[in-house]
Order: sequence, then structure tokens, then C-alpha cells
Amino acid sequence: MNLLGKKIAKWTILRQPDKPPYSARGSLLWVCRCECGNESIIPSRHLNRYERGGINAGCRQCGIRTSDGSSPDVAGKEFGTWRVIRRLGTRGEGDNRKSLWLCQCLVCSHTEELIRGSLVVSAGKEHSQVGPTDTLGLGSPQKCINCMTIEAENLVGTACGQYTICDTVPPKRLDNGVASPAYVICYCSCGRETRMTVYRWKHSQSEMCFECRDTKIAANRREKAFKDASTDTVTISRFLRRRRHDAEKRGLQYAISDEYAISLFTGTCALSGVDIYLNNTFSHPSDWKGALGPLHQLNTASLDRIDSTKGYIPGNVQWVHHLVNIAKQVMTDQQFISMCKTVTVFQKDTVNDNTWIDVRGMDRNIRAKRQIASLEIEASTEK
Repeated sequence: MNLLGKKIAKWTILRQPDKPPYSARGSLLWVCRCECGNESIIPSRHLNRYERGGINAGCRQCGIRTSDGSSPDVAGKEFGTWRVIRRLGTRGEGDNRKSLWLCQCLVCSHTEELIRGSLVVSAGKEHSQVGPTDTLGLGSPQKCINCMTIEAENLVGTACGQYTICDTVPPKRLDNGVASPAYVICYCSCGRETRMTVYRWKHSQSEMCFECRDTKIAANRREKAFKDASTDTVTISRFLRRRRHDAEKRGLQYAISDEYAISLFTGTCALSGVDIYLNNTFSHPSDWKGALGPLHQLNTASLDRIDSTKGYIPGNVQWVHHLVNIAKQVMTDQQFISMCKTVTVFQKDTVNDNTWIDVRGMDRNIRAKRQIASLEIEASTEK
């Protein structure tokens, strides 16, 4: 499309540049002059967007300076959340000279010294007297430093997930007129400190530090692997072969089929109702170290005999948590439940959770824990 000589918004198309004629995205480039006299190279796709959308876009200097290059008097005018009080002079020298103005925030009445460019940007999309900061669109509004500080301080003490805000880092106005963001200092439940902007705290929905997040992801993946393996008939059959071998060594009758035992497995303990798992993936102690520490949930399912005087026969077996099986010993279900009730009544004000599920170093895991400890001792000795 030939746009030569056409006027779109505040731009008049003069010619095509010598090199390169196309932008990186393949749009045809044009040398354009703004109403204020400044020239700039603009892609045709931006000009088409201005024309179709009726956007009265111009260069950034349009509105900042008058036609003779001097800065206009804006005392008493409002730009975004700012009201200009009076001019204080200039900042910089030569081409970098900028007019400096004393401005008051309309929200908190705080006063700041701002350059004219900051006021133009702070006008945002609601003011038509200025053009965009670049060919893509208007700049971000400049906020009052005092407002940002108050906003950050109001968040102290709030919590989100494992994060709690304990302190803030106030913003400051840079030499180019842009305000640095306000930061909040958060402490994760693990004790790690994290610094993030107020915007990130409100919009990213961060609930924990990266280390805790990675640990949680690893734990979820491992738990999913346990559950998937617990419903795998091959895994259960392997477990039952070991139980059959143990029963033969102990002289106990084993008269149940794999299909019968699999039909009884529901993934929960028959006596406590907690989740139980079967897994044959991790065999070496070094594999047991991870997000969950020593994998106390590894093979937590156990095949229990309801009546310990009988063997593994139909009607006399049930799937329970292996710690429940250890505590039950040779008791019947009713005897074990009665014992648990007696302990619970006596210790009702002592324990109010299910931390017993996470007991480590018991049953078959005690060997792995000792091996891991010995490996760590050897490693520390070598150092």
C-alpha cells in the first residue's frame, strides 16, 4: 500500500527510508513528520492501526514542547493523579535539559519534583493532548512515591500461602523521572527470605519460595507414582509373592489367590481409613532421599490376618497400614480397636492430628535410615 504524502493522525508520510525498507516483522517502513516538526520512522502496520482505530497519535515530544521548542506553562493543570503547582527551573544541560515542576498528588497530597516528561506519561490514555511514548502506544502511568510506600506498608503482616510480609523497601524517583517499584520482603515458612514488587505480590499469587515449590512438586509427583503403582495389579502381585514366601517360612497357611487379595485392596487402611500405598520402584536407600525425606510412604500397605491364630485364608485377611499392623500384633480387630479407644480417651488433650502416619525409621525403613546416616557420616569424614 502506497502511503506517500498521506496524513494519518498527527503524522504526515514523507518518504521511505534508505535502509532497511522493512521492519524485523516485515512491515514497510515510512519516514513521517509529526505536527510538532519531529520526524520518526514508523512501520505501516502502526499507521494502519492509527487510521482504523481513529487514534490521534503523535510523537512523544508532541505536547511536551511548543512549536518554537520551549516548554509550555502547565501550572494549575492536572495530569493523571498530579496537579502542577509551579515551575522550579530546569534539570540537565544542552539537549538533555528538561523542565522541572513542583507537583502535588491528588490522592495523598504529597508533593514531588517531576520533569515534564513524567507528567506527560502520567496522563495515560485518558488525556489526548499527548501522543504515545513510542509507536506502540502510551506509556505506563507514573505513580506517587508516597502512595506506593503506603500501599506497600499496608501489606505488612498479610500472608498468602506460606509467605508472610515482614518488611518493605520504599521506592525512589530516578534521574529520568521514572519511579522504581516498591518492594515487600516476604518470609517463607521454611525461613527463606524473598523480595518481590507489590504488583507481583498482588497478581502472581505466589504462595511459597522456589525451593518449597520444587519440593512440593517433587512430593506430588512421587505420591502420584505411589498411587499409580498401588493400583497396578503387577505391583500388588509382586508384593503378594513376598507375603506367600514369608508365610511358608513361618509355617502359616496361605490359601488366597492374587485375584482375591487384589479385589480387597481399596487404597485405604481397613482399620484407620488412611491412605496406603504399594511401590517397588525405589529399592536403593539413595533413592529414598527426596522431597519426602526417607520415603515413609513407601510400601505402607500391609496384608493383615484378622485372626492371628489362622493363616492367610479367604475371609481372614485385610489391607491395613503397616504401622497399624505392627501395633495390632496378635490382637483381634475388636481388641485392637478397644485398646486404641482407651489410649485416645486417656491422651485426648495430647495429640490432635495424624502425625503417626509420618513416623519415620520404623519397620522396614529403619535399615534405609541407618544406611543413609552412615553414608552422610562417611561423606562428612572425607571432607
